Amino acid sequence: QQGKVAEAASCFDALLQDADVGTREAAEYFAAQCQEKQGDAPGATAGYERLAARPFVPESPYRAYAALALAAYREAAAAEAAAGLFDRLAAEGNVPEDVREEALFRRARLAFAAKDWDSVIERAGRLVLLAPESRFAAVAARLRVRAALEAGRPKQAAALAEEWRQRHPAPDLELDALDGPARLAAEDFAGWRCRHSSAKA
Repeated sequence: QQGKVAEAASCFDALLQDADVGTREAAEYFAAQCQEKQGDAPGATAGYERLAARPFVPESPYRAYAALALAAYREAAAAEAAAGLFDRLAAEGNVPEDVREEALFRRARLAFAAKDWDSVIERAGRLVLLAPESRFAAVAARLRVRAALEAGRPKQAAALAEEWRQRHPAPDLELDALDGPARLAAEDFAGWRCRHSSAKA
């Protein structure tokens, strides 16, 4: 496996001289990925940093992919630096939609870890609104319900759960597990009975 990675890295190195910026920067990105797989974390992050430092442009989506990889790498050890990169990816133009969606989700998750409940609700809400079919959307919807509960706002939590459910009526046991306590805490007993009956059915 390491031999194949090294062989791929050698091919990408050859493409670094290509005149086309898209091809050259794709090679830079994948060369950094090969370094990461080979355990060369300093080399990989340096490669990601070089790409991420450049403006996002349509002809080179790999600048945004590198910024996401760099932010994900920093997420555990340097949350503030990661948050800045996630915010940039969420706000700037010329960012591929899959990258923007993942950046919004990871940024909301960082806010949850920091117990910044309003930020979680706002950022996860943006993801749910902008990309309701994203692979992150359902988890983001539950995350903002949890944030409202943690903030001591059960009525808001129940409303957020209901908002998601209206758009996505498929059964969601994890959401039900959050919505039930929210309705009870908000003293919405009729709503709780309705949801409890629906869940059993």
